[in-house]
Amino acid sequence: MKRLVAAAAALLLALSAFAADYTPTSTWPYIYPDFCDGDIYTTKGTKLPQKVNIHCAHSRLHFIDNGIIKEAAPADILMVVIGEDKYIAQDGGMYKVVAEDGTNLVLCARLGDFGALNETGGAYGSSSASSATTKLSSFELEGQVNQNHMLILQSRDEGAELTLKTTYYLKTPKAFIKATAKEVQDYIGDGRKAEWKAWNKSHKVKWTSPQSLLSLFEIL
Repeated sequence: MKRLVAAAAALLLALSAFAADYTPTSTWPYIYPDFCDGDIYTTKGTKLPQKVNIHCAHSRLHFIDNGIIKEAAPADILMVVIGEDKYIAQDGGMYKVVAEDGTNLVLCARLGDFGALNETGGAYGSSSASSATTKLSSFELEGQVNQNHMLILQSRDEGAELTLKTTYYLKTPKAFIKATAKEVQDYIGDGRKAEWKAWNKSHKVKWTSPQSLLSLFEIL
């Protein structure tokens, strides 16, 4: 039994190290290094265990169906839970919950900078000689829906490395806005402009810190 526990612990450590070193590529544009066990919660009130991943071109939910990669219809999804990560469906994409206060949520989207790859022809962060000399194909840009999962997985390291850009959002039961000073001011409106200016000056929000962003719900 001790040997089994030790072996399991070693496997978990190896997987954690692999995930920590993982970088999405143009041929594997996913948030996770492989499809993971997850629970999909639908708008019909059902819970569906699936092998899932988040595509980082449009932040869409993909899952495995009989070995084939499929894309979930955004309108049918409420939430997906992948390990300790929780994603909320919003405006056609999946947004990770990074901080919460009751029904108020700080969300984030991590999207691949495909535009930069096309501008450079895939030269930066390239993991293969061929990817450095050609622009991204429509296949790489649009994803791997309806393709064989294992075949796509085998090509994971053949593409150019993707830089992920993180954007934060604020979600209340009535609002969904980008977490920037301008977006918050626009939402609050000119009638409360002086109040917002004074509040913002006194609170010194750190716009890249989810915990700091929670304070914005006071003014919202």
